[in-house]
Amino acid sequence: TLYCACTQLTDFGGVSITAPTSAEDLEDQVTNFNVNTFSGDDLVETLLEPNLEENPYIYGLVIGMACACALSNLLFCWRDRKDSAESEAARAQAILDREARVERRAKALEARLDKMDDFIGAQADKAAVAIQRRIRGARARKEAVDYVGDPTLAPAAKRLYGNRFKDHSCTK
Repeated sequence: TLYCACTQLTDFGGVSITAPTSAEDLEDQVTNFNVNTFSGDDLVETLLEPNLEENPYIYGLVIGMACACALSNLLFCWRDRKDSAESEAARAQAILDREARVERRAKALEARLDKMDDFIGAQADKAAVAIQRRIRGARARKEAVDYVGDPTLAPAAKRLYGNRFKDHSCTK
């Protein structure tokens, strides 16, 4: 015969499997047939009045798993806060790095603009000098033409200006 010592419902239901040899054995098996079930009343009774002596290993396992779950929740909450703080610090550092990069680019552009301004200023100074030379030359030519009546200036004007100078003193 097969005998199950557990008090819970299993695949075979804790039923003794023997072929009855007589009608009395069959009647005895049918009348003494018992299937252990778990109802809502059993749940309430177990939760309100736990019997640790009856199943110490099961209660130990359940209580140990609940404690492990609670400890792991505390550990993971601490780890999550730590990771959040690290990621926030990394974000802040990235912002500072980006601002420093923008500042370096702005300084480089400012230096380039200063260099271009200096170059343009030098070119403007050269152009101003060239214009001043042209103005002085034009004034000198005008003065030479104005003083052409002086015989001492006409040969000098001819030497300076060549064929472009017409000696008006000879026509007088």
